[in-house]
Amino acid sequence: MRADYIFVHDLDQLPCATAARDKLLKVFPQVSGDRVQIVKAEIESWYCAGLPEGHPWESLASQPHLDTSTVTKEVFEAATLRKGAPRASTMLEILESFDREAAERRNESFRRFIRRFISPLGP
Repeated sequence: MRADYIFVHDLDQLPCATAARDKLLKVFPQVSGDRVQIVKAEIESWYCAGLPEGHPWESLASQPHLDTSTVTKEVFEAATLRKGAPRASTMLEILESFDREAAERRNESFRRFIRRFISPLGP
């Protein structure tokens, strides 16, 4: 590929990030392995990690100081549907007030993503 990109993929049920990356590279051989970021376990965990204190959806993050890495799509959808909110609009609402520092504290794979792809570029 000639474009600058980051390929983000869920770990899902695979045993480790290396296995997920290797599986992804078999399906997409044109992707460079150094441009792949694996999310543990699913991208919804990153959304929950970035919920600021006092946000209406804060309960999705369990407790503000805990790791959100185990939050799955199903947990996320159950909580949002229970409150009657569409999934896509909930995700956009979370991004509008996303707390990057909280997300780095609450989610190891998000923290790795920031250190690997964002921090080298500066604040």
